[in-house]
Amino acid sequence: MALTVQPADVLDAYEADDGIELRPLVSSDDLMVVRVDIAPGATLRIHDHPHEQAGYVAEGAFTFTGDETREVEKGDGYYVPPGHKHGVEGGEEPAVAIDVFTPARASYRELFDHL
Repeated sequence: MALTVQPADVLDAYEADDGIELRPLVSSDDLMVVRVDIAPGATLRIHDHPHEQAGYVAEGAFTFTGDETREVEKGDGYYVPPGHKHGVEGGEEPAVAIDVFTPARASYRELFDHL
């Protein structure tokens, strides 16, 4: 497999919930990297999935809800195990997170031609 670089101009957003935009950056069969933009006060519904999810808060702060309530802020890393019920509530300022899923989320791959 060759090195893959995705120019920012191909990264259309998918609005998962009002104020929550997902931009899958790159993907293989085994993993996927997604930029998540979280508007102030936005809410991502509580959900679960069979994928492992790890992430990094690049900007701002937000709160995980669901099985646990945990606040995260710029510079924090986090891990969501498979099947763990979780959602997100945006803070007072916009936030940006970088999520990595393994295996790749097929439902996201179906939405984006560049993956």
